[in-house]
Amino acid sequence: MADVLKIVHLLCLAVALGMTTANLITMRYAKGVDETARPAFGPLGRSFGAFGVMAVALLWVTGIALFLLKYDADAFAGWFSAKMIFVVILTVQLISVRTMGAKAIKAGTQPPVELMQKITFGVLAAGVLAVTCAVMAFN
Repeated sequence: MADVLKIVHLLCLAVALGMTTANLITMRYAKGVDETARPAFGPLGRSFGAFGVMAVALLWVTGIALFLLKYDADAFAGWFSAKMIFVVILTVQLISVRTMGAKAIKAGTQPPVELMQKITFGVLAAGVLAVTCAVMAFN
């Protein structure tokens, strides 16, 4: 069972980082197109974001399940603690950027693209740092 959870966990990690990267590329590309063409990129970014949120939610579920199956409270030392700090940062940033976009859509205004791009880059950076800490923790 733990092996299946680990496989799902790693696949969700790949999807989450992939969707974040795809969103960054889309945002950068959208900046360079004509103003009238930009609205076409919104649904694409929202789709990437939705898949990313689902992947992060499943990462939390599988991560907690793996922890409960394989580890005890002593595992919260060192690299694992650092990993979890980055996972929390990643999650908060992801929720923030999705909330900003949703509020802008509801208000019928343009989202703060520059800020959202910076936060999305923060999501990616936190993800890479979480993976780095996980490798060190479980080495």
